[in-house]
Amino acid sequence: MLRNSAIILSIVAFIAGTALAETRIQDLPGRGDATISGLVTGAWGNTFVLEDDSGNIIVEGGPAWYRELDIEAGERLRVTGRREGERFAAITIEREDGDILRVRPEDGPAPWAAREPRHRADTRSPGPASDTGLTDPPAAQQRGMGPDDINRVLDIAVEYGFVEFDEIEYEGDNVIEVEGWLDNGWEAEIEVDMATGRLLKEKRERSRGGRAGITADVVRQVVTIALEQGMVRFDEIELDSRKIEVDGWDRYGREMEIELDDRDLTVLKVKFDD
Repeated sequence: MLRNSAIILSIVAFIAGTALAETRIQDLPGRGDATISGLVTGAWGNTFVLEDDSGNIIVEGGPAWYRELDIEAGERLRVTGRREGERFAAITIEREDGDILRVRPEDGPAPWAAREPRHRADTRSPGPASDTGLTDPPAAQQRGMGPDDINRVLDIAVEYGFVEFDEIEYEGDNVIEVEGWLDNGWEAEIEVDMATGRLLKEKRERSRGGRAGITADVVRQVVTIALEQGMVRFDEIELDSRKIEVDGWDRYGREMEIELDDRDLTVLKVKFDD
């Protein structure tokens, strides 16, 4: 009887050890579930960088508008999930105190899949060009970004972790590129498909000169000023030295260029190209 008990305990211990087995980040398989653990070296929203002695990976904890996980740099976490390209989609996140956060089910759709993100374009940005009393000809309506597009990409970028912006540019085919700085001080660049809100590209690197951009609120003020000057569609908003340059089109489809002082947003130049 004692011998049988010992065998049973050995089997249980083996199973438990297998369940707790961890994978080094650099050895993560391309498919299937795995468990990794390490130090959080950067966090923005529900997305964070987890690092062990073999490397690091970006862990996706689901959208913050659905549920905020409050992950902070300096935490040590144990994450079970699966690799999705260059990211690791978390299923569960275990903190050092044993608290376990369930992010998504092992099978089936994520719990937020059927819900709309809570963008607040009605309260946080100027309205679409039609709200200004101007009527765009069809050709102008097809160009660049509207104020509502800029507001939405700002919401997505802030959720991603951006705190300051250097450039927002329309790339064509409904894609907008954003460059700036994250809340952990890193420089970042993302491309967003505005039809779906999906990230098409993301790049991060250590900032060498510190942050030197403008906030989302300032970008929104710049858009408002540009609308007042007659611009109804936007191609690019860029911080260049001590000036903010805005390129776009007026309601007649003419190219416009506006320059603002980045300190007080005084209009320095308005230029039309026929």
